[in-house]
Amino acid sequence: MAGCGVGGKDYPFVAQKSILISNINIYMEQYWLNKPAKLQLHHMALLKFKNYQICMDGILRLDAETKQATLVAINPFGIKLFDLSIVGNVVKYNFILPALNKNRLFSEQVADCTKRIFLNYQPTANDDIISLADKLKIIQRLDNGYLESIFDIHTKYLLEKSYFSAQKIWQISFADYKIFEEMAVPTKIVFQDYINNYTLVLKLVGLKVL
Repeated sequence: MAGCGVGGKDYPFVAQKSILISNINIYMEQYWLNKPAKLQLHHMALLKFKNYQICMDGILRLDAETKQATLVAINPFGIKLFDLSIVGNVVKYNFILPALNKNRLFSEQVADCTKRIFLNYQPTANDDIISLADKLKIIQRLDNGYLESIFDIHTKYLLEKSYFSAQKIWQISFADYKIFEEMAVPTKIVFQDYINNYTLVLKLVGLKVL
């Protein structure tokens, strides 16, 4: 089948819809970011970029349905690092520690990670489907690139999201799922941006429904 190479990957223009759409809906219904609830998530985080790394303790208030979030983080000494708000693709920096504000890349990296993990670039039941041996791959053409989401066929959990385009190549892995408020939520998330060469590791400490 003819394919389209993007970012070193080759995908069919029309993926094989080898399972019923009704089964896809089961995955989408279980996917925790499709739940209507507003959430507060407490993460320990480590951002690694070139020659520095920053440890953070963050509180994320998330409304995935309306694509809105607020994120506040402190360092291990209790010093506030930043406070930002996101609505769709618009980011408002309410506060950034002056020492960090000298490097604008830091705040932009944190905002981009938050949007890509929790708000934007989400799989849907209308995307192209490829059924593998023990995984389900959902492919979506988005922003001149491809979003690839991989689910475990047994647990129905999202394992990975990857995005490939000429300008962007990034990957997010989701692991160590636990039940919070009757939702299966990953307690470990690793975001890797291969173009800008940085990594964000999140460890979920707590979650509550607002």
